[in-house]
Amino acid sequence: LAETKSDVFPRANVSQWEPALKPAGLLDTYRSWFQQEWRDLLDSHVDHVQTSFKGVFSRGESDSFAKHEALGDDFSTWPRPSVEEFLEAAGARPGPSSDRAAAAAVLIAHFDELGRRKMR
Repeated sequence: LAETKSDVFPRANVSQWEPALKPAGLLDTYRSWFQQEWRDLLDSHVDHVQTSFKGVFSRGESDSFAKHEALGDDFSTWPRPSVEEFLEAAGARPGPSSDRAAAAAVLIAHFDELGRRKMR
């Protein structure tokens, strides 16, 4: 494992870590810790945005992201995702959809709005 770490660090591609983690019995631990760290990071982001940039998240969920093809090219006209939609799209919460294009639209809409607020 130490040799693998020095070879792949700091790349985050788990496919290079997996052959060393699996025989050592650490793959499940790695995945669990990584998922928890990711959730904590996104929860911190949400807390910061809600405190510093009120209104970036919508109060209700939108079905517009499921119809992402119809959103158009002007990001400023896209609906803004709710906290739950954002967390689901970012992979911090389980959700009913695995539509990667819809998840990408949620993330684009969120960071577009956040960027607009920061530039004010």
